[in-house]
Amino acid sequence: ELEIISDRVLAVQEPRGGGSAFLYLEFSKPFFHRGTWNENGIDSIALRQVGDHIGAFASYRTASHEQILVRIGFSDQDRDQAALWLKQEIPEWNFAAVREAARRAWDGSLQIVNVQGGTEEERIKFFTALYRVNGGEGLWRAMGLDEGEHRKRAIAYAGRSEEQVVPSRHTIRAMFMHQNIGFIASAYLRGLRGFDVERAYANMKMEFMQSTKIPWRVGPPTELDDFYLNHGFFPARPAGQAEWVSQVDPFEKRQCVTVTLQAAYESWCLAQMARELGKEKDWTYFSEHARDYQKVYRSELGFMAPRTADGRWVEPFDPKWSGGLGGREYFAENNSWSYTWYVPHDVQGLIDLMGGRERFVERLDAVFVEQYDQPDGKFRFLAQFPDETGLIGQYSHGNEFTRHIPYLYNYAGAPWKTQRRVRQIMDIWYGAGPLGLCGDEDSGLLSVWYVFAALGMSPANLVCPNYPVWLISSPIFERTVLALSDGGSFTILAKNSSAQNKYIQSARLNGAPWDKPWFEHSHLRQGGSLELMMGAKPNRQWGSAPEAAPPSFSSLERSK
Repeated sequence: ELEIISDRVLAVQEPRGGGSAFLYLEFSKPFFHRGTWNENGIDSIALRQVGDHIGAFASYRTASHEQILVRIGFSDQDRDQAALWLKQEIPEWNFAAVREAARRAWDGSLQIVNVQGGTEEERIKFFTALYRVNGGEGLWRAMGLDEGEHRKRAIAYAGRSEEQVVPSRHTIRAMFMHQNIGFIASAYLRGLRGFDVERAYANMKMEFMQSTKIPWRVGPPTELDDFYLNHGFFPARPAGQAEWVSQVDPFEKRQCVTVTLQAAYESWCLAQMARELGKEKDWTYFSEHARDYQKVYRSELGFMAPRTADGRWVEPFDPKWSGGLGGREYFAENNSWSYTWYVPHDVQGLIDLMGGRERFVERLDAVFVEQYDQPDGKFRFLAQFPDETGLIGQYSHGNEFTRHIPYLYNYAGAPWKTQRRVRQIMDIWYGAGPLGLCGDEDSGLLSVWYVFAALGMSPANLVCPNYPVWLISSPIFERTVLALSDGGSFTILAKNSSAQNKYIQSARLNGAPWDKPWFEHSHLRQGGSLELMMGAKPNRQWGSAPEAAPPSFSSLERSK
């Protein structure tokens, strides 16, 4: 909807998600002539239009080189709020002053991170990535340090009605996940409080149990969802049989393996919350479902694979090629080479499935070298999997559901390989020119990966909200000081770091010797320092002991 409400002002309302975006546009000079248009043509009389394919126009009489300015206010509440914020944020018609104020604001935001060392190109890439993450404040949010913003979201979710959590009619949602389930669990495990936790948990449980898991849909459960809750895996459509579940999108399809893996992860989230809240029956139930990823692991192939409702494995199945366009019959946009590693909550459990640490590392190595096995394979592959960009072997850095893979070596006793792979990806798939990003930025996700990689530490929740720990890789800067939102700071020292010296020789956390390739979020939140001694050859012993591995669901349960 749009409306010309005066000879200087245009108001726009655009549906967005479950609400609307409101724009209030004010022009520096009155319109000489104005009107609107829609799909039927131009209307010089009507000042308001509603629907699709609509717009407004204005004409002016101007002197030579005369400039006409426009200032815009935005709100997700209503038109009046957009107008109010416009008056507050841009009170005068002074473009130079606005530009200078923006420059000062960005300078202050980017200075939340202070770095020394690295090459000029690395610093350009780093601060460009930080800009795309929305500056230091955006980085705080990505790091789980902006508690005020996270608390607002948690309060809003806890306050949702049943109809808002599970609409009575099927509508569109984001891909294959229930995002708030992971968000609430991760925030609570990091220590976020000040919201109605019981109500939030009730909504999480309702969303998991009573809303469909069909990709790109939200609404009541279907027969596929009932099957999952009873059997622990989302069934594949039998070969040669037309889709009969009407809610399945004809293009996105069932994505049954990915949905099963996501459901296992979301079950882990619910299990953690149930334990925190003393709900033992729920803890037992969701802990069992948290292991559902095992039900789609095909051991003789060593890959995640689809099963039909009768429990049989789909045949034929090729982990590289099966699933149609984007693998969508079984996966979301990528293939089984990508999604076999999508068990963010239980990497140790996946290590066990694959036969132990040595075999797990061999399989990880294979991801980065596997090719296309047919003469025209590369061209066919890119045509079938257009989202799999930024390829190194079968590792696809350009799509967000794989970017945790280089860090999995930290769980299997080979953190030096994480250090090498992370540096390799930064060098190959990030640049300072127009082609500096290799895939879908998705609101800064590619850039935030680079920021964390350059710092030498990445949250375990890089892909999915997870245990509140940070995984150590290989900093490119010799000294980094990160200002924290509470006024403290966290310093990362990487002595002798260079393109050659990318391997950690030893480490100290807050002055004490440290032999783990990870540390808890509380160390970062409280402020302190991580000191790394870097060298040209890997120290294969540092951080390699089984007890030094980051936490996983299976390893923690065995230790209790």
